[in-house]
Amino acid sequence: MAPTNDLVKIGQRLEAILRTMPQFWDGKTAILQMKQDHYPHWKQMEWIGFYFQYLCEKHLAPTMRIPGPSYGKTEFDGFWRIPWDFKSHAENSSRHTLIVNDKEAIERAIAQYGSVGVIVALG
Repeated sequence: MAPTNDLVKIGQRLEAILRTMPQFWDGKTAILQMKQDHYPHWKQMEWIGFYFQYLCEKHLAPTMRIPGPSYGKTEFDGFWRIPWDFKSHAENSSRHTLIVNDKEAIERAIAQYGSVGVIVALG
């Protein structure tokens, strides 16, 4: 399904916001920043994923509803015209796959809104 003009504009707006986020992340600094802001996941071992989630919530909250809709036990990270999933992925990983929300939730979201979006940080 080709994106509508509206979704293209949303994508461009999101891209502009995402470009304002820090591009270089230091683990200690990121964890201390999340702790200082009382982010509930600051103690998690997978700090990279939670730091990206934290940054998205902080920078995108004025633009989109966070969190997004839920389907069963699966919750999308944000919503702006369509549900959005925020993911981070290490480029030096031997795995070149990305795990997103479960199939049923994605199918239900597409049935309801026509599409879903994924915002990915590669590092």
